[in-house]
Amino acid sequence: MFATARRHIRAPFNVDFADYEEKCAPPTPSPRSQHHAAGYRWSWTRAFNRRRVVLAALAIQAIGTVIYFQEFLLSHDELSVNDDFGIAPQHGSTRELRAIAFDRGGWNAIEPVLSLALIEGVGVRVFLGGASARHFQQGLLRADSRLIVTNALEDWNDAAVQSAVQEFVQVEHGGLLVAASQSAEGTRGAVHAICTSAAHAVLVEDMYGTSVNILAQISVECPSAANATLVTVGDKIGHGLVKSRARKFPGVTLLTGAPQFDAVAEWIPDLPRRRASLRSHLGLEEREILLLIAGQPRGTHEMLTLVKEAAFDTGARVRVLLRPHPRTPESERRLEREIRSQVAAAFFVEADRAEYPTSVDLLPAADVVMSGFSTTNYFAILLGIRGVVYAGTPSLLEDLSSEKGVSRPPEADAGAGWFVQTAEELQRVLAEVRATPESEAMQKVRLAQEGLSAGVDGQAAKRVW
Repeated sequence: MFATARRHIRAPFNVDFADYEEKCAPPTPSPRSQHHAAGYRWSWTRAFNRRRVVLAALAIQAIGTVIYFQEFLLSHDELSVNDDFGIAPQHGSTRELRAIAFDRGGWNAIEPVLSLALIEGVGVRVFLGGASARHFQQGLLRADSRLIVTNALEDWNDAAVQSAVQEFVQVEHGGLLVAASQSAEGTRGAVHAICTSAAHAVLVEDMYGTSVNILAQISVECPSAANATLVTVGDKIGHGLVKSRARKFPGVTLLTGAPQFDAVAEWIPDLPRRRASLRSHLGLEEREILLLIAGQPRGTHEMLTLVKEAAFDTGARVRVLLRPHPRTPESERRLEREIRSQVAAAFFVEADRAEYPTSVDLLPAADVVMSGFSTTNYFAILLGIRGVVYAGTPSLLEDLSSEKGVSRPPEADAGAGWFVQTAEELQRVLAEVRATPESEAMQKVRLAQEGLSAGVDGQAAKRVW
């Protein structure tokens, strides 16, 4: 069940919209399911043509109705406390939305929402910090030319960030959209913005868990601003983490879906062409397996070690494309370079960052995608890439626990990806990817991926805006 935040975010800008309502209709089947051409998949038509399945569906619907009304009453009980919640009081002719993003993932989360605001004639002024600012300065950040970027601050000094952010948000404006940040520096920037804003704030998660530290801190440092804050989450995992790890947060939490994954709807129909074009551009042969590593701030060298030990014993030619994380410290990069020096240069594939700024841009070419808990892996699941690998190395598991509050990636526990801790386990994944026809294990992965992608309908940004 999705909810819409439009009553909260659009009201100050005099934009016409339907009354606020909880979305209780089943989500539109995912584009990937609609375009899946072979193998068993859930079919609404076939299901309703079978009496036995119909009876089962009615029973499930009855149970679901009870659960829905429990959630409905709970959510409206929360909303009744904030019945007058809005981004800001009407400021007459003020039609400017202000937005803040520090991490690249955070920018990806709010950019589709900002595009909708621009389409409806709302002015948007943006503050960028950290990796987002760096990528903007380097021309690697895709942004609508109508956006007014007034700050691009790469300085991580907390005092400098606080001063710049406060100056940005204390000016009268129609509303504040904040991208949730996983980094400590980005978290503090978001806290400074929400606590000192002249308007109410909407905090948008890019992935489950990215808002919890921000919510926990504003609940203590500025409870009145926290009470007037709305956070949108992408899935029930994110909703549960907010409830369990930011228990003192007094504001509103809405399950809207994640706006950055709306792009899946556009990618799916064109995926075969994208794959052929990108693999040709990278110089890959048809029989070669491309393993894309989406780096993390720590632990990327541990993934490289697993790949180095596993890839030469599979009987297949594996090529590796490493895309380091923007916040990788020099000590980690040194370890990565050391491991790379131990294998032939031909083992690696290089991709121009100017042409392919993010790891997500490289997904169509990949057969295997490996990370600790990167958003790239989740995107790969939604695109139907079967070899999505979550590496359970010591550094990655430690960071997963501290940042997300979980001991293992929920997607792997759901069966939509492979959890590996040894080179032998990674070898088995590479063998499964090569297997023809599709193995039973791979079929289970496919069905689990379709289950996770069922609610990704391309409409999350509209629900936030």
